[in-house]
Amino acid sequence: MFDLLSQLEAKNGLMKMDEVAQLFSVSRRTIERMVADSEIPSLLVAGQRRFDPASLHRYINRKSPMLARDRKKNA
Repeated sequence: MFDLLSQLEAKNGLMKMDEVAQLFSVSRRTIERMVADSEIPSLLVAGQRRFDPASLHRYINRKSPMLARDRKKNA
């Protein structure tokens, strides 16, 4: 999971749905469901779903605050 946070920190620009699915190690359909349920932050840009890496990072930290604390300890 630390690798996921590091990868998000390294990303520049908006991410496509397939990139997010690969990064989270889930299917594109899972990401689509998460978007439909407003579970994961996203943007609609010219009819295309995009994801801000910083927003995804905050989402993960909010969902797993212990992960964020552990990561800081190991840094």
